[in-house]
Amino acid sequence: MAEQTEVSADQGVEIPYPLTWIDQLIAWIDHLPGPVWLFYVLGAMAMAFMGNAMFWLDGSMPVGSFDTLATLFGVLVFYWLALYQYLTRVGSNSLQTFLPLLDADHSEVAQIDHELGTLPRWLGWLAIPLGLGLGAGTILGDPAPFGDIVPRTPIPYAVDIAITTFLWATFYCVVIRSIRQLRTVSKLHARATNVNLLKLEPAHAFSTLTARTGIGVILLLVFAYLLDPTTAVGSTLDIFTYVVTAMISIAVFVVPVLGMRDHLEDEKERLLNETSDLLQSATDDLHSKVNRRAYDDFAGIEDSIGALIRERELIEKISTWPWDLRTIRGFTSALLLPIFLWLVTRLLERFF
Repeated sequence: MAEQTEVSADQGVEIPYPLTWIDQLIAWIDHLPGPVWLFYVLGAMAMAFMGNAMFWLDGSMPVGSFDTLATLFGVLVFYWLALYQYLTRVGSNSLQTFLPLLDADHSEVAQIDHELGTLPRWLGWLAIPLGLGLGAGTILGDPAPFGDIVPRTPIPYAVDIAITTFLWATFYCVVIRSIRQLRTVSKLHARATNVNLLKLEPAHAFSTLTARTGIGVILLLVFAYLLDPTTAVGSTLDIFTYVVTAMISIAVFVVPVLGMRDHLEDEKERLLNETSDLLQSATDDLHSKVNRRAYDDFAGIEDSIGALIRERELIEKISTWPWDLRTIRGFTSALLLPIFLWLVTRLLERFF
């Protein structure tokens, strides 16, 4: 069934589908007073408090005591929601930077921006039963879902199922929306025009989005380690998990922007051919003047040949990879972060 369209009041253009629950929640957070990060800090603190308070109400923990696992899990609850909102902004900013290479009118740009930053309503609602199924299965299927804490009433189970459902539902939304985002990036790169090797920022625009999406995948390992340091890279399974996650992260970063590399290489080849043709023409003029013994006209031709040689050298040095050095450094640092944490942990174990 085709999605209905509606008119955006802010932009005065038709958008392809209405907002789903997570996009409405993001819009609500954006309109709260104060900075967005304050909402997540206060929300994480509230969830960490709730993660312990449910055991106080249950009577399985003394009132005022805090369990480390319950506290950290409460902080993690908002991770996927925050990542969803962050990647929404990154995607929108990347599109604005990319616009010089996109032959599209205002209406189409607004639609692309909407598709980059949101989910169709049915996909968003689909995430809730998926999250509920996995959340309930995780809690009820684990003989010790709360570690050493043994609940005395169903309260912790009910609260934890609700929290875990939200966690997994936002996770699914991030995954589904990221797949849609990265597919859109590939399509936009296929449409790129007017690529300029001397102004690479538009060509590198979406590498920021793909890199930070990949970093979001890697940070999942970091949070898993913080929740349970014994899961740090060490066993064969842990190493396999890291390698698979790293490969997924690299693919998320690299694959969607490879189409831009083709454009950059084509433009580099065109410029080199153009410079070579001019250099050949200047060399032919030089030979002609030598044959005619017209030595007084050498200076201008020599300057032209020298300038063209320097231009060719400059073009040859320009990278055609669809990202800049800062982006690749940030991504590589995130990729190595789990290994760094493992090394620090092993080092501390030797001294304490």
